[in-house]
Amino acid sequence: MNAAVVIRCADASARVWTTLRSAERQTVRADIALVADPSTPAPTVAWLRAVAESRGHRFVQAEGERPAVVKNAGIRATTADVVACVDAGCELQPPFLAQTMSCFEDRATAAAAAWVEWLGPGTRVVVEELPPVTLAGCLANSGAVSDPVVVRRHDWKDAGGFDESLDALEGLDLWLRLLAQGRAIAMVPEPLASYVVERGALYRREWDADVRAEAMTRLLHKHRALFDTHVAGVLAEREARLLPMADRFRPLLAGRDAMVAEVEGVGARLRELLGAAAAPLVPVQVGRDARTTPVARDWGFSRGTPVDRYYINAFLESCAADVRGVVLDVQEPDNARRIGGDRVTRVDVIDVDGRNPRATVVADLRCAPNVPAASYDCIVLTQTLHLVDDMPAVVAECARMLQPGGVLLVTMPCVSRVANDYGPAHDHWRVTVPSARRLFGDQFGPRIRVESWGNAAAAAGFLYGLAVHELDRATLDDHDPHYPLLVTVRAQKP
Repeated sequence: MNAAVVIRCADASARVWTTLRSAERQTVRADIALVADPSTPAPTVAWLRAVAESRGHRFVQAEGERPAVVKNAGIRATTADVVACVDAGCELQPPFLAQTMSCFEDRATAAAAAWVEWLGPGTRVVVEELPPVTLAGCLANSGAVSDPVVVRRHDWKDAGGFDESLDALEGLDLWLRLLAQGRAIAMVPEPLASYVVERGALYRREWDADVRAEAMTRLLHKHRALFDTHVAGVLAEREARLLPMADRFRPLLAGRDAMVAEVEGVGARLRELLGAAAAPLVPVQVGRDARTTPVARDWGFSRGTPVDRYYINAFLESCAADVRGVVLDVQEPDNARRIGGDRVTRVDVIDVDGRNPRATVVADLRCAPNVPAASYDCIVLTQTLHLVDDMPAVVAECARMLQPGGVLLVTMPCVSRVANDYGPAHDHWRVTVPSARRLFGDQFGPRIRVESWGNAAAAAGFLYGLAVHELDRATLDDHDPHYPLLVTVRAQKP
């Protein structure tokens, strides 16, 4: 029995690489298909094609945006006995395929799923522990089977595939048809897949109330006979599911009301204090009465220029001569144009999100086969590398994209608040001088300059969210290698 993984990419290019790497790391080898659709921006399509070609995978262009259309197109493009359909953003644990495929030893099994782990918001981690799949359970609960699901090809084909007229709940519709035919859907009681709870994720689109209500109405009409036949079982399933939820809901509601009242009280007191203050408050002190919360939670942007930007700008200015010719910047061209000035002939902007109107190159810095080797004289990579789970892959790609003699300019935090703004699973690393030497030395050899910037006072001010103007210049310019805030690298390609 062989397997395939179909990855629905849509316009979620920022999440494709995580899902693709998790599919490649399965303990069972699988064919992989990256499926684009009309919502996928053209630059993203070019990147997806290049990634598929460079890694020996399939690239598929679906004719419609509906998840059912994408899944059917991906399954048709593969030949495997069983196929997992996965949305970009889902990370499969290495044994996902092996454990779900073992369910197909029972020839009555048409599909298999597993529990899902949800990461976020913040530090919250929840495992969705679903019960065994039954027909009554699927009729009573539209979320009875979680994505991703592995389906046996001939059962998918015999059932007529996913219903392409549905905007959502196409999986539930197929499971109802399979279960009604006497087929089984297995549930592996382990969290073998995970999603990050974040805006823009593909799974959230099926949560839209209007989309879900319309799809559920269509399902009710389509499967009316099943609902009529199993009405007693459906009611029993609903009651068994809702009663425990009611017991949990009441204390949660009371806790929410108490917190809302507390926030309103704190807000009123804060407005009172701010109204009486003659100057901006900077209540930062050490010792027994030190505050444990920051003055500003946005790195200091709301108060002025964040402290780390002082060092980032100083580093870039010190390397201004390197910013010349054809330059690659990340997400926006501002740093390259400001520092390089007339020395720059062209600035390309790279972003994994194809919806960024300023991006001229859509690619993931961990794998950018659509960018030719030796394309750039300089690459500017500020406060980016720590947000990528595979830093060596990014450094290797940057080295490949640089011209001989080209320069890579990098800034990385040694001390910083966690960037949960990008999602609970997107801020991965803090870097020291020795780790930066090791990381860049593997690709650039001895032609690297690693520096540390800042001191204990600057780091404390940054963590509290103070701005540059709230620290004096002498404090900012005292660099203590024992307490760096920022680490910078200038790496030149041989």
